[in-house]
Amino acid sequence: SNNYIEYLNTVASDNVSVSPRVIDCVNSNAVTLAASGQGAAFWYDNAIGGNLVAVGNNVTIPKPIPNNLYAIQNDIGGNIGPSTKGEYAGGSYSGNFGPKPIFKVKAPIVLESARLYIGTAGKITFTVERLSDLSRGASVTLDVKPTRDPKLGLASNGMQLDDVNDQGAIYNLGLEIPEPGEYQIAIDYEDGATIFRSNQGVTGFPFSLQNAVTITGSSFNNTVLTSAWYYFYNLKIKSNGCKSSVRTLAIKESKTNQSISIQVNGGLNLCPEDSSTLLLQNPKTELNYQWYKNNVPITTEIKTKLVVNQKGEYYLLASDEGACPASSNIISISTKTPQKPVIEVVGNVLTSSIGDSYQWYFEQNPINGATTQLLTALQSGQYYVKAKIDGCLVNSFPSNVNILAEEPSLGEANVAVFPNPVGNVLNIKFLNAQNLNDFQFRIYNTKGQLVNTLHNKITKSNTEINISLPEFKPDMYLLWFKIANDIYIKKFIKQ
Repeated sequence: SNNYIEYLNTVASDNVSVSPRVIDCVNSNAVTLAASGQGAAFWYDNAIGGNLVAVGNNVTIPKPIPNNLYAIQNDIGGNIGPSTKGEYAGGSYSGNFGPKPIFKVKAPIVLESARLYIGTAGKITFTVERLSDLSRGASVTLDVKPTRDPKLGLASNGMQLDDVNDQGAIYNLGLEIPEPGEYQIAIDYEDGATIFRSNQGVTGFPFSLQNAVTITGSSFNNTVLTSAWYYFYNLKIKSNGCKSSVRTLAIKESKTNQSISIQVNGGLNLCPEDSSTLLLQNPKTELNYQWYKNNVPITTEIKTKLVVNQKGEYYLLASDEGACPASSNIISISTKTPQKPVIEVVGNVLTSSIGDSYQWYFEQNPINGATTQLLTALQSGQYYVKAKIDGCLVNSFPSNVNILAEEPSLGEANVAVFPNPVGNVLNIKFLNAQNLNDFQFRIYNTKGQLVNTLHNKITKSNTEINISLPEFKPDMYLLWFKIANDIYIKKFIKQ
């Protein structure tokens, strides 16, 4: 089938409006070039011929500048890159080439057509991708026909050998690149299609057209390839929009360059659930504002304050309807990533990993007074702790507790705690003696409050610890201790 794209064109008149202005930014070393109309203005230093100075409807350039500047709308047109594959030493055909040619454009353009060299028939789809976020735009699918001699064989790597007599064929593309930026052209294959690329004797990068379109190489596996030319030969490009017929002399005017400063209301090193507010000092209603993060505009943020909760470098740009832009100071925001607290459950006793403070929750509700590292669960259900770690309040994962009718035995630990109830001395006896140079145990009350911490050395000849309790009030207590990686809890009653 034939490959064609049907265009509905509006014919440009001789007086396409440009209205160019050269705005001198007072107290600054820059000027702003401003123009109206669709597409982009091309700025020259002469009414005919001369040098291209800048591209864009609102662009700032450094001083000094020529005495007079002239603008014309959508002045791109021509070919870029090699006209045929014969300009290079060789290459091959394949149906799995993946590199994506990179285009850096200063104005909206259309990739009109290109010469393609096809080894095997099928379908090939080209798609425009924005380089910064890989978002996809215009796309075209071509039914391609072979231009290579089918009698030629394959190389040792399975690719189709170069046909030096292949003349290729011109295909309409109609791929629109809608605005200035960096883009790449992705390729997809169907029905066995193969295409040629040159990879021998390739030189000349970067290729440029009118200082407005540049091909810098091809992206592949996070690198830019400049040792090969991919797919598009005799590539024809034009402006995306109507072109004015003559260059218009720019009117000169001046505006005051603004000096702005921002401050932060809140912290600079944020916890996961925190945020800070960036504020413009001494805002002016007659100015336009745009917030930036890491040098990329936050398109929806055009007011004098910004709420932030992500890591990045933020600043504000102020302008007078786009003219004479001025940047504020940069505020760097960092974020913390504290570890979640971990809960260990022994019976109905829950112990949090170390934090600066604690608040326990049962079934999503805070437990009144439960603000220590240890909690005695009084009913079955789901518990979690909110601990302060590295200055941040962080929730643990929930733990399910099932209250048993009987308390678990300490038999597996080979430890005996007696007497119970106890008077003034509580005994801990290790039935299977082992050397524990720093055996630590803690005593909590039933509110989870730590009331005593003790350290002892256990040896084969010293297997019993005696804890004096004369100052303990009559009540129920919890004895907590750890052997190896196991935690044990024993309830005892002080008489």
